[in-house]
Amino acid sequence: MRAVIVDDEPAARAFLKNLLNSHPDIEVVSDAGDGLEAIEVINRTQPDLVFLDIQMPVIDGFEILPYIKAEPLIIFVTAHDQYAIKAFEANACDYLLKPVEPDRLATSIERARTESVNLEWRHAILDRPKGLQKIICRTHKTAHVVWLQHIAWIAKEGRYSNICCLDGNHYLSDLTIDYLSAEIKNNSFFRVNRSALVRRTQIEQFCSKNHATGEIVCSGGTPFTVSRSRLQAFKTWFFAES
Repeated sequence: MRAVIVDDEPAARAFLKNLLNSHPDIEVVSDAGDGLEAIEVINRTQPDLVFLDIQMPVIDGFEILPYIKAEPLIIFVTAHDQYAIKAFEANACDYLLKPVEPDRLATSIERARTESVNLEWRHAILDRPKGLQKIICRTHKTAHVVWLQHIAWIAKEGRYSNICCLDGNHYLSDLTIDYLSAEIKNNSFFRVNRSALVRRTQIEQFCSKNHATGEIVCSGGTPFTVSRSRLQAFKTWFFAES
């Protein structure tokens, strides 16, 4: 099985990698030192198994799950046992406490071997809790995290998504509008057309044009068209009681 180790402590990554040397069928293909790097590494290498630390800066182990496009088995590794219930609610394969003991690791790996051929488990992976709470944007190799409650609207801009914040600042994310539309579960946002998501409280004007399309204007004067196919659903959403 191809594995990735994610931990913000280099010593912890090295320790676990050394323990995994005793399991010749586990190939560590890469590692990552934070959640942002983990997303890139996991999506690029498509591993079968991820040993995932929970407490990390910027974005923690649970928060990276909606960003993972691969479908690996997840074994959470942490120094704190209070996350156990949440880990299994996220359909984790197992949960290891630091410092990891060789015998306990062997049990965990055996469970992963069994579950890797279990179709029911594969469905459980697909059913992991989703829903982005914050969007990761990169600027000159620096990560900027934007929380949903700070976003006014999101619009497609080339191959990127333009994130407009309530304070007027803009950030670019390489997450697509299609992906964001599927993973943002917050009912405060609505996809008005193929290229834009808007927050209800930021809509200052709305008019319907012959029941075909609609036009809205968001705070700051930014206009968006509500497409014909989404107009009725938009009206239901927009005029619903909060």
